[in-house]
Amino acid sequence: RAMRHAWHGYEAHAWGADELRPASRTGKSGVTGGMDGFSGLGASIVDAMSTLHVMGLTEEFERCVSRVSAALCSALLYLERPPPTA
Repeated sequence: RAMRHAWHGYEAHAWGADELRPASRTGKSGVTGGMDGFSGLGASIVDAMSTLHVMGLTEEFERCVSRVSAALCSALLYLERPPPTA
């Protein structure tokens, strides 16, 4: 029950963020290439996926799969953009 409670708190207050700030109930995402984060790809989601799966929290795990897939697709599209012209 503790994992489900903690996970639902993250989903409610910081879904998609790299980190949850529990005191302020907000999320924090790093800047791409920055030293203070994980590029805004939802590091907490990726980190928790194996635990959710092993604990049998299938619905929560499936939401993670969808979110990570969408974030990675967006990142790939960003990388495939043509360079700006001067």
